[in-house]
Amino acid sequence: MISTCKRFLFNLQSDLPKHRQTIRLSSYLFFMVLAFIAFVVTSVNYVSHPLYANLAAGKYFVAPILFGFLAAAIVLFFGFFFTNALLLISSKKLRFFNFEVEFDTSDFTEKKAGDTINYLSKVIETHKHALAMLREEDKRDHLAVLKAIMGSYQSQLRSAYDDNEIDVSVFPDHHKFTEEQNVLIEDLERMRNAQKVVYKNRIKSKSTNLMVAQTRIEVEYFKENGDLTLTEQTVYVIVFKQPDQRFDDLDKHTLIGLIHYSEIVKNEIEMLDLIEYN
Repeated sequence: MISTCKRFLFNLQSDLPKHRQTIRLSSYLFFMVLAFIAFVVTSVNYVSHPLYANLAAGKYFVAPILFGFLAAAIVLFFGFFFTNALLLISSKKLRFFNFEVEFDTSDFTEKKAGDTINYLSKVIETHKHALAMLREEDKRDHLAVLKAIMGSYQSQLRSAYDDNEIDVSVFPDHHKFTEEQNVLIEDLERMRNAQKVVYKNRIKSKSTNLMVAQTRIEVEYFKENGDLTLTEQTVYVIVFKQPDQRFDDLDKHTLIGLIHYSEIVKNEIEMLDLIEYN
C-alpha cells in the first residue's frame, strides 16, 4: 500500500504546482463530504450497537451525535495532513534567511511524505486502542495525553531516520530553556497564529536542528477553599534532530495536527468517562 501511495505522489509531483489551489479546495471538499458520511454512519451504528446501555433518555439521543462528531473530526484531521502532504512534495526550493536554493529532492521528499502518511494512517487506525490504553493507564488530563502522543511521534521520527537521539519533549512555560530554544520561543511570542510553530535548521556540524511549538492546555487545580477548577497553561513542544536531518513545512504541519489531535483525544476520554459514570 505504501509503495502504491508513493508512486501516486511521485506521478503528481510535476503537476501539483500548476493546480495547488484546485487540489487543495477539491481535497478539502472531498474530506468534508467524507466526514459527513462518517458522522452519519457512526451515529446510526451507535444507535444500533450502543457502547452503554440503560442511559437516560436525554443522554441516549445525545451520545450518537457526540460520537458522530468525533468520527467526523478524525476524518478531517487525516484529510488536513493528506492534503498538505500532497502539496508539500511539489516544493523543490530551500529557503535560508533571504537565500533560496533550488534542488531536486523528489526521492527524499517522496519517501518522507509516504512515511508521514503511513504514520498518520496508523494513528487513525489505532485510535480506539489508544483511547483504551490511555484510560487504562489513567492518562486522562490534557498534559498526559499530549505527552503520550508526542512520545508516539518521537518513536516515528526515530524509526524513520534510524536515529535514537531524536527527541520530542513537552515542557511547561517555567522550564529553564537553552539559549537556542529561547531564541525560537521569542519568535513564537511575536506570532499571531492560533497555533504557533517555528523551526530552525543549523549549519554548524555540532549543533542541532530545532522545532518549537507553543500551545495552551487545560489543567486542574484546587482553590484555597478546596474547590476543583480548570485553568489554561502554556506549554512548549520541542523537537530536535541532528544537523543532517532538516525540518520542513511537512514536519511543522504534522506537529500542529498532532497537537490538535491530543485535544480531540482528551475530549473523547472525558466524554467516555462521563457516559460511563452516568
